[in-house]
Amino acid sequence: RRTGNSVYLNRAQAWLRYFKVEYRDDLVAGDNFAHLYGTGLLAWYEHTCEQGNCDLEALTTAEGIATEVENYATTRWSGPGDNVAYYGPRKAARFLMFITRIAEVTKQQRWVTLRDKLIEIWLKEPSWDARGMYFLGDADTDDILGKGSWAAGARIQSAFQIGILTESLFQAYRVTGRTDVRDRLL
Repeated sequence: RRTGNSVYLNRAQAWLRYFKVEYRDDLVAGDNFAHLYGTGLLAWYEHTCEQGNCDLEALTTAEGIATEVENYATTRWSGPGDNVAYYGPRKAARFLMFITRIAEVTKQQRWVTLRDKLIEIWLKEPSWDARGMYFLGDADTDDILGKGSWAAGARIQSAFQIGILTESLFQAYRVTGRTDVRDRLL
């Protein structure tokens, strides 16, 4: 919209079609939650509202994805201390980013409550190291660096996954203003 270049609009509409028609099934059928996306649906919804004709199907689709996240988080994570970053933070970080955005856009208590639950999970995540990082667990560390590496004190993490988590924590802080989230981010 800013550039007026229709190439970007065409690409956005192609992704929109995929997210409306196929994405939710792909997400759930393949247990692809580590690859969760969907904030583009919310951006599209806001864009169309600014144009005077809200795309309610985009919002409904985003809420359907949020329901899948809610189901996953409710059935597989009991709450703080579940070690959601053991295999890397990207899945739980993407959950936080998406739910933070849907709570912001819809202002529905359901999503605000889930966002706050996800924040608490992150703040009480047992893999948090006081030096300021969430590290991979022993299994992946030993698989990547060799048996016994974790026990010997090695700690590793993917910069890519930390980038996703950093963005998620920033969005949660931006929306909530919680100083504990800011402090964890810093």
